[in-house]
Amino acid sequence: LHSTGQLYKGDAGRGKFIGLVDNDPFDLPIPSIPGSPAPAASFRQLFLAQARADFAAMRDKGRESLVIHLKGKPAENIFRLSEIIRNI
Repeated sequence: LHSTGQLYKGDAGRGKFIGLVDNDPFDLPIPSIPGSPAPAASFRQLFLAQARADFAAMRDKGRESLVIHLKGKPAENIFRLSEIIRNI
C-alpha cells in the first residue's frame, strides 16, 4: 500500500478500493539504528499499521473500501478470490 494515498487523492471521489491483507505468521524484526527512534517491533506490524492507516484515511475521505484478510496461502487465496469475482 505504499502509494495508496495517490489513488484516493486523485480519484475525484469515484474510486472503490479493495485491500488484501494476508495473515501469514512469518515476520522479521526491524533492526534498530543507534541514536534513532525505536522502530516498529516488526515488518508485519509496520505493514498492518500502514494498511489500517490507509483505509482509515479512505474512510475519512468518504471513499468506499473493503479490507479482506486472507488466511492460509496468500497466492492461492488471491487466485480463488479472483475466480469468485469473475463469476459474480
